[in-house]
Amino acid sequence: MKGLGSDGTHYGASFFSGSPQTTDRILYLVEQWAIGYTDHINPSSGAKVKIAIGTSNEYIDSWTLGERQGHARAWANLVNDANAWAAVDFSDWISFSGANDMEPCFSLSDCTGPDHTRQWLSAFIGAGFAWNVFDYGGAGGCGQSHGNNTCNNGWHTDDEAWLQWDSGASNPLPEVYVSAVATEEYYIDYYAVNTVHDQPMNFVGSVSECEPGSCSNELGPNNAWSDLYDAVNPDPGDTHIQWSVVIKFDS
Repeated sequence: MKGLGSDGTHYGASFFSGSPQTTDRILYLVEQWAIGYTDHINPSSGAKVKIAIGTSNEYIDSWTLGERQGHARAWANLVNDANAWAAVDFSDWISFSGANDMEPCFSLSDCTGPDHTRQWLSAFIGAGFAWNVFDYGGAGGCGQSHGNNTCNNGWHTDDEAWLQWDSGASNPLPEVYVSAVATEEYYIDYYAVNTVHDQPMNFVGSVSECEPGSCSNELGPNNAWSDLYDAVNPDPGDTHIQWSVVIKFDS
């Protein structure tokens, strides 16, 4: 889902297929997905699901600071409302987090810049609900060497490290489409460890865009996970990479 702002008061996301939807509509949709999930599990199985409600930094770079902050606060309220809803009947099975596909992209016509993206995340955190954010973006063009390297569109390693981990509320769930991206994540991890944190980044998983058996020019989910795992181990080290995620585009 892409970020959407209209008159500064109504926020939501633009679906990849279909018309833009407000946060109220998105809340209804994720609740219905959660109900469908719980209807098809054995209550005694202990099965749990974490639903990350995601947007992206693919929005108009000319948004004002107030619009960026307004969208972030609206997204934080969306996640908070979803968790409040789940707490009534589904707390044993369902929880929600925020998510944002925060990445440099290939041009500023595709994604907003690093300062504006930082402002969005700061406002999400500043809403005060303490929900974490999964950054499922790719580190496009970031260098494969130590230091504050240049990435695409004026981004730097420092931006990626802060958005993925150093903000204190975000966790990296990076898109690993090719092996080189896993190496870039290693250098971002190393930078984060040696500038702010004394612990490695907590990678919650890897993201691929193609399902097993259907990949040609990109890594499938298994290889994306193993390449990321190999890149960050044994140093800086993260042996707890849990998930292998596939982004699937349904019409």
